[in-house]
Amino acid sequence: MKKLAIVIPAFKQTFIKKCIESVINQTNQNFHLYICLDGANELISETLNKYTDRENVSIIVFENNIGKINLIKSWKRCIEQTKNEEYIWLFPDDDLMSENCVNEFYDYIKNKRVDLLRFNTLFINEKDKPITQLQIVPCIEKDLDYLKSRLSLQRYSSLAEHIFSRRIYINKNGFIEYPLAWFSDDATWLKFSQKAFINTIPNGIVKVRMSNENISSPSKKNSNKKIESLYLFLEYLKSNSYYDTIMNSNDLIVKFIFSHYNSLNKAFGLLDILKYSYFNCKYIRGGYLKNTYRLLLHNKRLKTIRKQLH
Repeated sequence: MKKLAIVIPAFKQTFIKKCIESVINQTNQNFHLYICLDGANELISETLNKYTDRENVSIIVFENNIGKINLIKSWKRCIEQTKNEEYIWLFPDDDLMSENCVNEFYDYIKNKRVDLLRFNTLFINEKDKPITQLQIVPCIEKDLDYLKSRLSLQRYSSLAEHIFSRRIYINKNGFIEYPLAWFSDDATWLKFSQKAFINTIPNGIVKVRMSNENISSPSKKNSNKKIESLYLFLEYLKSNSYYDTIMNSNDLIVKFIFSHYNSLNKAFGLLDILKYSYFNCKYIRGGYLKNTYRLLLHNKRLKTIRKQLH
């Protein structure tokens, strides 16, 4: 039995071949790759047929697509296809891994019992060109330090860079479920690393793709669901006592919330302003009028930016 299951929930055609090739070209082949096609798709099936003869590759085709309805349920269904490998690497179908990642993973876990690992990341565009500097994260990190780095916008985080143990996945009841899985991975990494650490594998790089095809790209599409997930994530922080530690950094929370409004390029109507002002009173100081003013100011700034662009 191999220790590592690499699981690709496959749905998008554009980059799937490059993604798979980055996995099967690993210098260390001590893994089993599960490619789980979320809904029958002839074009993708044609691509996948090239890998059916490989011993360490399993291709599973689900007739019904559930990812477009519930991404977390899709991930769960894919993980259920694995065969009790000790570690699981859930890898999106448009991202890439450097050829030494699996080897570096095994080197790192020698004589260690760790539940959550990650690689350093580089963000790339549709043409595989870097759009950020290589993001190098701490060797080990507590959950609270990870959270502060995310809230302060010092760091991106992705599903692809993380590997987790089956033990922690089962013991902690899997991924936290939010609409579009937006912030689900952030909340889940906090849950998996409570009373423990996030461990960084220092060598090996994961390349995370930003394109118009993935939900992480800036877009107004599904913006209401993304904002709903933002508030569910904030509520998770509050209910798990993270807020007790970070609440003295009110400006940090304000910046975090409004950066996500900005990333969606969304101007709010009157009803949304009233609703989100009420929500924001739970998480940032200033009272209802102050939070209403913040949203009106956001609209004004967005309008100014749009005028400048046109």
